[in-house]
Amino acid sequence: MAKRINDIENTDILPETSGRVKPVDESLNPKTGFGDSSEGTSPAQDNSKKVSEEEIPEEIKKILRQYSNEKELYVDKYGGAFVKKTQPALLKDAILYKNPFYNK
Repeated sequence: MAKRINDIENTDILPETSGRVKPVDESLNPKTGFGDSSEGTSPAQDNSKKVSEEEIPEEIKKILRQYSNEKELYVDKYGGAFVKKTQPALLKDAILYKNPFYNK
């Protein structure tokens, strides 16, 4: 039989929680639980921003040229490309670009 490393029976090391409850911070947004009270925006919508054609770096233009069938495309810092309908959880630091090479 294996030896138990963490002995739960030793309650001397556990913190005392005799009836202490932290008060709820009223400045938190009830929908998100974060400090800002901006409603209706998800974190993915806040992080993504559209960039005009003059501000697109050359590396990003090379990626956009490969996806000429997409009107708008998210590109992350690693060069990953995602369509606009991609779930926000997958678009961590991606930026939404309007594709100047889009062909209808």
